[in-house]
Amino acid sequence: MGVLEEAFEAVVAKWSAPASVSWVSTRLGETRVIACGEGDPIVLLPGSGATAASWFGVAGRLPGRVYAVDLPGTARTLDDLMSWVDAVLARLEISRVVLCAHSYGAWLALNYALRHPAAVSRLALLDPTDCFTGLSLPYRIRAVPLMLRPSGRRQESFLRWETTGRPLDPDWLRLVRAVADLPSPHIVFPRRPNLLGLTVQTLVLIAADGRAHDPRRVAERAAHQPAVTAELLDNATHHSIPVHEPDVLAARITRWLVSQG
Repeated sequence: MGVLEEAFEAVVAKWSAPASVSWVSTRLGETRVIACGEGDPIVLLPGSGATAASWFGVAGRLPGRVYAVDLPGTARTLDDLMSWVDAVLARLEISRVVLCAHSYGAWLALNYALRHPAAVSRLALLDPTDCFTGLSLPYRIRAVPLMLRPSGRRQESFLRWETTGRPLDPDWLRLVRAVADLPSPHIVFPRRPNLLGLTVQTLVLIAADGRAHDPRRVAERAAHQPAVTAELLDNATHHSIPVHEPDVLAARITRWLVSQG
């Protein structure tokens, strides 16, 4: 077993409920899915460079049958990503779903809800990037070395800068480093979507201490949308979600889901 597989299994072993790992086939390749719980389906999408395992502390605390899904690394266009979500939901036999997603995954989930509102019952976006505002200049400058020459060491340094001293789970950090040492996957460059057609009831939780963008500006922009409930998540940064204080995060999401009926 290689370093990546060992690191992945160590994080999955921390899952907050009994979980199973499986694979579903799509046009973009095999997609890993970690599932737990019972009830209505909730699909979790991680941020760019993260894996389904990053939801280890949150998934088992959510009220439903939860599927945490790895993002594909071979998509070339937004249409590719939308077709990939279609395929994953079809393989899981889900016709209507709650989408809960972080960062780049939130951008993907929002675009899917805009294109297929009938398939998404509710939407939870966790510190979404390129959805309501762009990334901050300091964040982009700090990320340049990581984009030019990615490595586990540089990824860890970047995370520690953005999370400003918050404790990071060592097994999760080991997995992050292992993923960063792999050849970089292809990323579809995000463009801010037109939100005029957003009808799906949406929760936007913004990391109050995040460095990725101006949290209050994101909250203000998001709150302009009639379907959106925007809230600041205290003691959170962009990259500490969803591993730091996952019980607090899961409780906020659950409370909102229950309030929506």
